[in-house]
Amino acid sequence: MKKWKKVTLISGIALILSGAVIGYIGQVSGGLDGILQENRGQVSHVEKKLDQFDKIDLEGNYYDIQVKTTTDKEASISYYTSKKATVDFKVTDKTLNLKQSTKGGVHFFNLSLLADLANHKAENLNTIVISLPKGQSLTSIKSKLWTHGLKLDNLTVKRLDADVDTGSLSINSSTIGAGQAQLDTGAIDIENSQVSNFSMTNGTGSIDISDVTLTSSKISVDTGSLNGENLTFKKDNQISADTGSIDLSLKDYHLTVSSHADTGSSNISDKLIPSKENFLDLKADTGSINLE
Repeated sequence: MKKWKKVTLISGIALILSGAVIGYIGQVSGGLDGILQENRGQVSHVEKKLDQFDKIDLEGNYYDIQVKTTTDKEASISYYTSKKATVDFKVTDKTLNLKQSTKGGVHFFNLSLLADLANHKAENLNTIVISLPKGQSLTSIKSKLWTHGLKLDNLTVKRLDADVDTGSLSINSSTIGAGQAQLDTGAIDIENSQVSNFSMTNGTGSIDISDVTLTSSKISVDTGSLNGENLTFKKDNQISADTGSIDLSLKDYHLTVSSHADTGSSNISDKLIPSKENFLDLKADTGSINLE
């Protein structure tokens, strides 16, 4: 290959890689102007101890919010902020009230963070982290988020009411006693958890559940996929998809199942052991049903 062709090829590859990096930076930070703005040292880290509480009330439009149990002896809150993003929180009558707001475009990014991003060390730049001491349970969590999402890790919550316009709900290694979750557009992901008396609805997106015990609960997705692995159903449960398929696998086969697929196929495991206590109703308007 001639030298000029090699140079052209190398230059082309370099441009492609540079474009990919810049595109990724743009996605994370909001663009080159965000990089320039935040490189002026406007971002600061806040970490504070919290008074005792057993209820959480969340409202916001920019940050992801993570609530988790830790080995710490006291509850705390941690987040990054700037002049364009404010977080107001206060504990009153054992309720942690948190509201967030933004002014204009907010970009939590600067050039010095590029190496950290490569090592996934900066993944919490746009996340408010609420840490609970080990052994603490919560009476309730209420959230109203317009964008981004809510993540719950290793919690015991008597009642969860989560509303997200565009974003996600993630529940991991937790016990939820009752409540509801409503997403207009996004994803619901539940793993290694016990969920009771709970209603989950996703307008457009996906619902993925694995290693979960569901008791007296309802799950529905209007447009999207609904997948589950290694599941246990107790008492009466309902799962439905208007436009999309339902694909589930069971851990406990002691279950009585009824299925209705209007325009698709319905494949139900022959390993089922009919139960007088545990019931599952499956319905897909446009799509197939598969239960293994």
